[in-house]
Amino acid sequence: MSIGTAARRTLGPLFPLAGRAYRRVFVDVRKVAAAVPELPHGAVLLDVGGGDGEILNHLLDRQPGLRIVALDLAAVIGTALRPDLRPRVDLRPGTSVRAYLDAGGEAADAVLLSDVFHHVPPVDREQLVRDVLDAFGGNPPLLVVKDIVPAGVRSGLAFWADRNISGDRGVQAIGPAELTDLVCGVRPDLVVSPTGLLDVDAPNYCLVFRPRAQP
Repeated sequence: MSIGTAARRTLGPLFPLAGRAYRRVFVDVRKVAAAVPELPHGAVLLDVGGGDGEILNHLLDRQPGLRIVALDLAAVIGTALRPDLRPRVDLRPGTSVRAYLDAGGEAADAVLLSDVFHHVPPVDREQLVRDVLDAFGGNPPLLVVKDIVPAGVRSGLAFWADRNISGDRGVQAIGPAELTDLVCGVRPDLVVSPTGLLDVDAPNYCLVFRPRAQP
Protein backbone atom coordinates (compact mmCIF):
# COMPACT_ATOMS: atom_id res chain seq x y z
CA MET A 1 0.00 0.00 0.00
CA SER A 2 1.34 3.45 -0.93
CA ILE A 3 1.62 6.25 1.62
CA GLY A 4 -1.04 8.14 -0.32
CA THR A 5 -3.51 5.25 -0.10
CA ALA A 6 -2.84 4.86 3.61
CA ALA A 7 -3.42 8.58 4.16
CA ARG A 8 -6.71 8.43 2.23
CA ARG A 9 -7.95 5.62 4.48
CA THR A 10 -6.74 7.26 7.67
CA LEU A 11 -8.01 10.77 6.99
CA GLY A 12 -11.31 9.74 5.43
CA PRO A 13 -13.45 12.85 4.67
CA LEU A 14 -10.54 15.13 5.62
CA PHE A 15 -8.37 13.71 2.85
CA PRO A 16 -9.49 16.20 0.14
CA LEU A 17 -8.39 19.12 2.34
CA ALA A 18 -5.05 17.49 3.02
CA GLY A 19 -4.72 16.68 -0.68
CA ARG A 20 -5.20 20.32 -1.69
CA ALA A 21 -2.52 21.46 0.74
CA TYR A 22 -0.17 18.73 -0.49
CA ARG A 23 -0.79 19.58 -4.16
CA ARG A 24 -0.01 23.28 -3.65
CA VAL A 25 3.58 22.34 -2.91
CA PHE A 26 3.98 21.13 -6.49
CA VAL A 27 1.44 22.94 -8.70
CA ASP A 28 -1.10 25.75 -8.71
CA VAL A 29 -4.14 24.12 -10.33
CA ARG A 30 -5.76 27.55 -10.83
CA LYS A 31 -2.91 28.46 -13.17
CA VAL A 32 -3.23 25.15 -14.99
CA ALA A 33 -6.95 25.79 -15.51
CA ALA A 34 -6.12 29.26 -16.84
CA ALA A 35 -3.78 27.70 -19.41
CA VAL A 36 -6.62 25.75 -21.07
CA PRO A 37 -7.90 27.68 -24.12
CA GLU A 38 -11.42 29.11 -24.01
CA LEU A 39 -13.81 26.64 -25.62
CA PRO A 40 -17.22 27.26 -27.22
CA HIS A 41 -20.36 26.99 -25.10
CA GLY A 42 -21.43 23.36 -24.91
CA ALA A 43 -18.01 22.00 -25.88
CA VAL A 44 -16.94 18.62 -24.52
CA LEU A 45 -13.53 18.35 -22.89
CA LEU A 46 -12.16 14.87 -22.29
CA ASP A 47 -10.03 14.86 -19.14
CA VAL A 48 -7.70 11.88 -19.39
CA GLY A 49 -6.36 10.84 -16.00
CA GLY A 50 -8.97 12.92 -14.19
CA GLY A 51 -7.89 11.87 -10.69
CA ASP A 52 -9.68 13.64 -7.85
CA GLY A 53 -11.04 16.35 -10.15
CA GLU A 54 -9.65 19.33 -8.24
CA ILE A 55 -8.49 21.06 -11.42
CA LEU A 56 -11.98 20.68 -12.87
CA ASN A 57 -13.44 22.92 -10.16
CA HIS A 58 -11.36 25.82 -11.43
CA LEU A 59 -11.78 24.94 -15.10
CA LEU A 60 -15.57 24.76 -14.87
CA ASP A 61 -15.70 28.04 -12.96
CA ARG A 62 -13.65 29.73 -15.67
CA GLN A 63 -15.66 28.19 -18.52
CA PRO A 64 -19.30 27.89 -17.41
CA GLY A 65 -20.49 26.48 -20.74
CA LEU A 66 -18.06 23.56 -20.67
CA ARG A 67 -19.00 19.90 -20.25
CA ILE A 68 -16.37 17.39 -19.13
CA VAL A 69 -15.91 13.65 -19.43
CA ALA A 70 -13.28 12.50 -16.93
CA LEU A 71 -11.53 9.17 -17.49
CA ASP A 72 -9.16 7.41 -15.13
CA LEU A 73 -7.88 3.88 -14.64
CA ALA A 74 -8.46 4.28 -10.88
CA ALA A 75 -11.58 2.77 -9.36
CA VAL A 76 -12.54 5.98 -7.53
CA ILE A 77 -12.24 9.45 -9.08
CA GLY A 78 -13.71 12.92 -8.69
CA THR A 79 -13.54 12.97 -4.89
CA ALA A 80 -12.54 16.67 -4.83
CA LEU A 81 -15.18 17.77 -7.35
CA ARG A 82 -17.59 20.36 -5.93
CA PRO A 83 -21.19 19.09 -5.67
CA ASP A 84 -22.58 22.09 -7.58
CA LEU A 85 -20.37 21.24 -10.54
CA ARG A 86 -21.02 17.49 -10.53
CA PRO A 87 -23.91 17.63 -13.09
CA ARG A 88 -21.48 18.99 -15.70
CA VAL A 89 -19.01 16.14 -15.31
CA ASP A 90 -19.39 12.58 -16.56
CA LEU A 91 -17.07 10.50 -14.35
CA ARG A 92 -15.74 7.29 -15.91
CA PRO A 93 -13.59 5.45 -13.33
CA GLY A 94 -11.70 2.33 -14.40
CA THR A 95 -11.82 3.50 -18.01
CA SER A 96 -9.00 3.94 -20.52
CA VAL A 97 -9.26 6.15 -23.59
CA ARG A 98 -9.51 3.07 -25.79
CA ALA A 99 -12.29 1.57 -23.65
CA TYR A 100 -14.17 4.87 -23.81
CA LEU A 101 -13.91 4.90 -27.61
CA ASP A 102 -14.88 1.24 -27.94
CA ALA A 103 -17.99 1.95 -25.84
CA GLY A 104 -19.05 4.66 -28.30
CA GLY A 105 -18.03 7.64 -26.18
CA GLU A 106 -18.93 11.13 -27.34
CA ALA A 107 -16.36 12.85 -29.57
CA ALA A 108 -14.25 15.45 -27.77
CA ASP A 109 -13.78 19.08 -28.74
CA ALA A 110 -10.65 19.21 -26.58
CA VAL A 111 -8.59 16.75 -24.56
CA LEU A 112 -6.66 17.52 -21.38
CA LEU A 113 -3.86 15.34 -20.02
CA SER A 114 -2.55 16.81 -16.78
CA ASP A 115 0.45 15.00 -15.27
CA VAL A 116 -0.37 11.83 -17.18
CA PHE A 117 2.53 11.18 -19.54
CA HIS A 118 5.20 10.84 -16.85
CA HIS A 119 3.16 7.97 -15.40
CA VAL A 120 2.98 6.18 -18.77
CA PRO A 121 5.90 3.90 -19.72
CA PRO A 122 7.74 5.38 -22.73
CA VAL A 123 6.96 2.30 -24.80
CA ASP A 124 3.21 2.96 -24.38
CA ARG A 125 3.17 6.72 -24.92
CA GLU A 126 2.77 6.70 -28.70
CA GLN A 127 -0.29 4.47 -28.49
CA LEU A 128 -1.82 6.78 -25.88
CA VAL A 129 -1.34 9.71 -28.26
CA ARG A 130 -3.01 7.74 -31.06
CA ASP A 131 -5.95 6.80 -28.84
CA VAL A 132 -6.35 10.39 -27.66
CA LEU A 133 -6.33 11.72 -31.22
CA ASP A 134 -9.00 9.16 -32.14
CA ALA A 135 -11.19 10.65 -29.39
CA PHE A 136 -11.78 13.77 -31.49
CA GLY A 137 -13.81 11.87 -34.05
CA GLY A 138 -14.34 14.35 -36.87
CA ASN A 139 -13.53 17.39 -34.71
CA PRO A 140 -10.26 19.33 -35.23
CA PRO A 141 -7.81 18.21 -32.53
CA LEU A 142 -7.18 20.55 -29.60
CA LEU A 143 -4.85 18.71 -27.27
CA VAL A 144 -3.75 20.32 -23.98
CA VAL A 145 -0.90 18.60 -22.11
CA LYS A 146 0.44 19.66 -18.73
CA ASP A 147 3.56 18.02 -17.30
CA ILE A 148 6.73 18.76 -15.34
CA VAL A 149 10.12 19.87 -16.63
CA PRO A 150 12.65 17.40 -15.22
CA ALA A 151 14.95 20.00 -13.65
CA GLY A 152 15.23 21.80 -10.32
CA VAL A 153 14.40 21.11 -6.70
CA ARG A 154 10.61 21.41 -7.02
CA SER A 155 10.65 19.01 -9.96
CA GLY A 156 12.79 16.54 -8.04
CA LEU A 157 10.41 16.68 -5.07
CA ALA A 158 7.40 16.11 -7.34
CA PHE A 159 8.87 12.97 -8.89
CA TRP A 160 10.08 11.74 -5.49
CA ALA A 161 6.53 12.14 -4.19
CA ASP A 162 5.09 10.26 -7.17
CA ARG A 163 7.41 7.35 -6.50
CA ASN A 164 7.31 7.26 -2.71
CA ILE A 165 3.94 8.73 -1.72
CA SER A 166 1.70 8.01 -4.70
CA GLY A 167 3.49 4.70 -5.12
CA ASP A 168 4.29 4.81 -8.85
CA ARG A 169 7.85 3.52 -9.02
CA GLY A 170 7.81 3.62 -12.81
CA VAL A 171 7.57 7.41 -13.13
CA GLN A 172 9.70 8.77 -15.99
CA ALA A 173 9.84 12.47 -16.79
CA ILE A 174 9.04 13.91 -20.21
CA GLY A 175 10.15 17.45 -21.08
CA PRO A 176 8.52 19.85 -23.55
CA ALA A 177 10.82 18.98 -26.48
CA GLU A 178 10.34 15.24 -26.03
CA LEU A 179 6.58 15.68 -25.69
CA THR A 180 6.44 17.79 -28.84
CA ASP A 181 8.42 15.18 -30.78
CA LEU A 182 6.08 12.47 -29.51
CA VAL A 183 2.82 14.17 -30.48
CA CYS A 184 4.01 15.67 -33.76
CA GLY A 185 5.65 12.38 -34.68
CA VAL A 186 2.15 10.86 -34.69
CA ARG A 187 0.43 13.89 -36.25
CA PRO A 188 2.93 16.06 -38.18
CA ASP A 189 0.13 18.45 -39.20
CA LEU A 190 -0.26 19.66 -35.61
CA VAL A 191 1.56 22.73 -34.32
CA VAL A 192 2.45 23.38 -30.70
CA SER A 193 1.99 26.55 -28.67
CA PRO A 194 3.35 27.15 -25.16
CA THR A 195 0.86 28.61 -22.70
CA GLY A 196 3.15 30.52 -20.35
CA LEU A 197 2.50 28.18 -17.42
CA LEU A 198 6.22 27.53 -17.08
CA ASP A 199 6.81 31.25 -16.56
CA VAL A 200 4.35 31.51 -13.67
CA ASP A 201 4.50 28.07 -12.03
CA ALA A 202 7.80 26.38 -12.89
CA PRO A 203 8.63 23.53 -13.32
CA ASN A 204 5.09 22.92 -14.53
CA TYR A 205 4.57 23.46 -18.24
CA CYS A 206 1.58 23.25 -20.53
CA LEU A 207 1.54 22.85 -24.31
CA VAL A 208 -1.39 23.15 -26.71
CA PHE A 209 -1.44 21.15 -29.96
CA ARG A 210 -3.83 22.10 -32.75
CA PRO A 211 -4.00 21.84 -36.55
CA ARG A 212 -1.78 24.12 -38.59
CA ALA A 213 -3.72 27.11 -39.87
CA GLN A 214 -4.62 26.82 -43.52
CA PRO A 215 -3.16 29.54 -45.82
